[in-house]
Amino acid sequence: MHVSLLVVAVFYAITVSHSTAHVQWGDFMQCLQRRFGRSFFQEQHADCAARKLFVNYRRSMYCHNCNAYFHCQGNYEAIYDCQRDGRAQEVAEAFSDCREHLEGSGSDNFVYNEIDLYGRQGGNCTQAYLIDSPRCHYNPATVVCNNTRIEPESFEEDES
Repeated sequence: MHVSLLVVAVFYAITVSHSTAHVQWGDFMQCLQRRFGRSFFQEQHADCAARKLFVNYRRSMYCHNCNAYFHCQGNYEAIYDCQRDGRAQEVAEAFSDCREHLEGSGSDNFVYNEIDLYGRQGGNCTQAYLIDSPRCHYNPATVVCNNTRIEPESFEEDES
């Protein structure tokens, strides 16, 4: 079964709406639709990038003190695991832009924009935000954080 970008965006928006920022999913979807229109949600590379972002952002909900790593890694995977094309780049930027727009442009968003950009530019997210961050207890090899497996089950396996 192929999961569309639209479905992923809804799940991401729900995830965002449960974060401390209290962004509403409907507002997030409207932001993406204003940027891309409805037809964009059917494109394969856009779908791949959105799923990579969603999986990592969802993991950050369950692994406290690791937001920076997951934001960086999500952006890295969206570009380097999804054909490195312009559409994947646009999706990664749109997720960041919509988050910033809906949360406000405070200093936290400036920091997250820098983190997202570092990932999109191919930065070593593991070195920067896991090894150098003693408060983050996530192991990407086992997908375990604080002794708990946090793998979102159906999203990464379905790449058809």
